[in-house]
Amino acid sequence: MIKLWEQRYSPELFLKYSLRDPMICAELLRASSPAGRALTASKLRQNIINLRCELAGIKAISLYSYIPNIVDLSEAKQLTKSSYQIYLRILEVYQKQAPPTALIEEKLSTLACGLMINSKGALGMFKVEELAEALEPLLLEFQQQHQDTKDRRTLGFLTTQLNFANSLLLNKLTSLEKMLLYPYFKFVEEQAALPWQRVCAAAARHEIGSPSLILVEEMLPVSNLIAQIVYSQLVKKLPNYHSCRGSLRDVEVAHSINRDLNMWLSYLWLCILEESLTPFKEELLILCLMVLTSVGVKWELISTWIKLLSAEVLSRATPNQRLIIEPYLTGIERLFFEKRMHLDADL
Repeated sequence: MIKLWEQRYSPELFLKYSLRDPMICAELLRASSPAGRALTASKLRQNIINLRCELAGIKAISLYSYIPNIVDLSEAKQLTKSSYQIYLRILEVYQKQAPPTALIEEKLSTLACGLMINSKGALGMFKVEELAEALEPLLLEFQQQHQDTKDRRTLGFLTTQLNFANSLLLNKLTSLEKMLLYPYFKFVEEQAALPWQRVCAAAARHEIGSPSLILVEEMLPVSNLIAQIVYSQLVKKLPNYHSCRGSLRDVEVAHSINRDLNMWLSYLWLCILEESLTPFKEELLILCLMVLTSVGVKWELISTWIKLLSAEVLSRATPNQRLIIEPYLTGIERLFFEKRMHLDADL
């Protein structure tokens, strides 16, 4: 299961250029080398990281200004300090996970001979356990600030601040450097909201060959694709939809929706593995109700979201797997309908 989790952040997934182009391939290899990664890290000096984290905090506070006292000044400063430490640690791990110089030179020599190369390993090996272990104490401190408050909406603030910081920092880099470093930034943003480690822990309690385990092992690698498809369907079905953050087509809104769809899916897999709707009912449902009412999300979007997500998941399941999934999807929809009174459909 950890290997499947790790695959979400494989550098190859984020390539926007063809490795069939020798010049681009050579530049990418050099950027991925130990020297290249050191150069990338040097562009994100401590003062730059600190400034970008402060700017991200200001942007997040401005965005959430319609929610009174979601964070106070001292909390905002502490969040900036915590995120600053997180990014410093990311850059340490990023450099540590560089491919060996000898491998890079070998690939470059192959390219110089006019031959195609196999990029496997040449762009670095994203080791999710190593990164998770390195960041765990910092992320726990970061998340504790969300857990200490009675307002669960602060989780949305935390992930938004990380998203803004990611964008501000990546803008300092070349397009190739962005592609290599982005998986690390994506991991941190997801770690703040998605229970992947709990999914892995729940999976470890299942026997090999367990139908529920096999189901999740097949679905987890396509979770991001499912989210992207459902997002596209939402845009088509609700082309004129707007919330406080803007239209569904806005870049930042699109990013948030895709992240939130992935969050829903990760909680669905967790519920299936734990054979209980408790994680969804006691965590995600409450968070959704608080956040969605705050940003003016209409029930129309939630209802469409649930139906599209359920249909896409079921379309990828075998008949026997549908028997496993359907009770949870039905249960999730029922929980939302029971709580619908908390959502103002006229917003």
